[in-house]
Amino acid sequence: MSDLLYTPANENLVAPNIQTGTIYHEIRPGPPRPVPVSIPGIPAGDLRLGTPPQEITRPNGALIRRMEAPDLTQLQDWLAFRLHERHPEATAAQIRGFLHGCIGNNEWFFVHTDLACGLAQLVRLPLEPQPVVQDFFVFARKDKDTDDLIATEADHQAASIYPAMASWAAHQNASRLIIPRYSDVKEVVVMKMMGQTPKTTGARQVWLGRVY
Repeated sequence: MSDLLYTPANENLVAPNIQTGTIYHEIRPGPPRPVPVSIPGIPAGDLRLGTPPQEITRPNGALIRRMEAPDLTQLQDWLAFRLHERHPEATAAQIRGFLHGCIGNNEWFFVHTDLACGLAQLVRLPLEPQPVVQDFFVFARKDKDTDDLIATEADHQAASIYPAMASWAAHQNASRLIIPRYSDVKEVVVMKMMGQTPKTTGARQVWLGRVY
């Protein structure tokens, strides 16, 4: 920045408040002002500099949750329909009553995801020191009109119930998990998820280790 001597060429054009011969500093334009940018979700004029972007994630539909009474109220008609296919002699009221009785019962593993539902029973067999766990059903919530992408996700969520079921069975000191009794998940898929094969474990059985 330079110092300039102000000496007007025409004495009649003296700038206000500036005396002849006064030293003044050159005034240069400052940096340009930021131009407002319209960003969805940020009000106009709200300048947020240096804010790290927030990661956007979709809800985890495969999250396995214990079945509670409000959940079953929403699912009981669908479950009653599916179970009536297997147990035509049972009425819808009997099936609903049975399902409600499984909630909070330590002998039953009753869970659901957004697109699947599963139930397993802890069974104590005569002359065996350890109980076994047998799946009662694992259903994917889909039908013939379900979108292919959603149907694939429903199958994945249904299959994901089995590792959780096996973990629960091991915590119950069960010796093995017997699968599948009535399931939308193929046996070979269950075995693959467990890292086991029918050749090494015996068909329809997943052998469990003790959990300490």
